[in-house]
Amino acid sequence: MKRTWTALHVVGLIVGGYIVFTEVVSNVEHIVHGTGSLYNPAVFTAIGVSIGTVFAFTMAMDALEDWKKLSSWVNAMGLFAAFVFGTAFTLSTTLDRTSTARDNHLTQIWKNDEESKSLLEVFQKVSYQAARECGSGRGKKCEAISDEVKVAQMRLDQRRSSLDSMGKRISAATGGMITPEKASIFQPMFMPIAMFFMGIFMVAYGVKGRIVTGEFQDALQTPLTGMAAKEDKAKRFIKEYMNTHGNAPSINQVKSIAEVSYPTAKRYLDRYKT
Repeated sequence: MKRTWTALHVVGLIVGGYIVFTEVVSNVEHIVHGTGSLYNPAVFTAIGVSIGTVFAFTMAMDALEDWKKLSSWVNAMGLFAAFVFGTAFTLSTTLDRTSTARDNHLTQIWKNDEESKSLLEVFQKVSYQAARECGSGRGKKCEAISDEVKVAQMRLDQRRSSLDSMGKRISAATGGMITPEKASIFQPMFMPIAMFFMGIFMVAYGVKGRIVTGEFQDALQTPLTGMAAKEDKAKRFIKEYMNTHGNAPSINQVKSIAEVSYPTAKRYLDRYKT
């Protein structure tokens, strides 16, 4: 099938490609930081799988264009399976990267907070006492010191949670439906995941372009001048599409080709598909 690309398709391809590229580079940096080497299988696997994921999704969408054929569905399902596998692999690296960065950030905040350091010292002290008292069995002193450990742990956790301003803001914004603890866990990974999917969809949109057939390729090169020209373009597209595929195009296809509103495209399609 012949295709044509508008400025919007080009922008989608460029922006989506940049988003995916940024995500891949970030994951590669994380792997290199953990392994200490750029030249290792994990790096090449991350790059290859990320690129393959984008191509798998784009090719799956192309396979579904001829949706009436069983072979098209089989190909599409296989490609979608590859897309799911590649996405899972890429996102596992993304989650590891974001969680590590978030943990390091919170750890630094806790180290700089005097109250957290004081509560940590208390917790470590009572934990040591509990280990000594309970080493030979549980008695009244062991139970008492164990309760002190629980209280010290609770106070330390409460103080550390209070220092996570992002978690508190998200919890407040959701009316308490999301606790600060859960917000602290899931918030860092949300943006990278959303950006990765958006990048894939934008690349697929940019690559796909606008499908045209036969002589209609030449008609697209002439600028539209008024509704009469638009209707003529829609008419030629509908007739050519039906001659090629044996069925009428969708309303959205006519709308995109003729650059008219949805109701107008529907009217053109009803008028010329018979």
